[in-house]
Amino acid sequence: MIFLGCPRSGTKYITKVCESVGKKVGHERCAKNGISYWKLVAGTEHAHAGLMSFAGHRVLHQVRDPIATIGSMQTLGGNAWSFMRKHLDLPKIKGESKIVVGAKAWVGWNKRAQEIAQHTYRVESLTDPDVWTKFCKWTGIDIGVRAIYSVPFDVNTRLGHVKYASITGRTLRDLNEEVWREVKDLAASYGYRVKS
Repeated sequence: MIFLGCPRSGTKYITKVCESVGKKVGHERCAKNGISYWKLVAGTEHAHAGLMSFAGHRVLHQVRDPIATIGSMQTLGGNAWSFMRKHLDLPKIKGESKIVVGAKAWVGWNKRAQEIAQHTYRVESLTDPDVWTKFCKWTGIDIGVRAIYSVPFDVNTRLGHVKYASITGRTLRDLNEEVWREVKDLAASYGYRVKS
């Protein structure tokens, strides 16, 4: 199993979910049953050995609420931004708001992940029995939805640990309406509603 997503989209959380049902999925490293790593969207050479290709693997694209993800992306360090800038046409942070750059990255990274993956799901929807059933079918996990409740959703939260500005759809729209529309449209395709 390979889990792709944008930075701060819950890749560590999905690793813990898999562990809770007996699957060894490494967070940002290969393990017996797979890997969950945002950098893989740029190619398998970023898997730290052990993964040569996406071929023959179940590849899933995980999305998280765009406003929550973009807000949390403000906590990313310079290396993460540099990495994304190598693979996406992103402006330097100094020249533009980190929120706007994060929004552009959210759109670009998720579009790339969606092209690679066989399935896309919303991480917040995994507690829905219908979504969990699909997830289990896609991953080969055979266990009831109650298993997901054993993993706290905030397993890798930075809220309260690293300071960053809370944002809303209105915040993004006020900063850059064009980028807000791109986020809003892509988010709608995943079933999210980004308000202004």
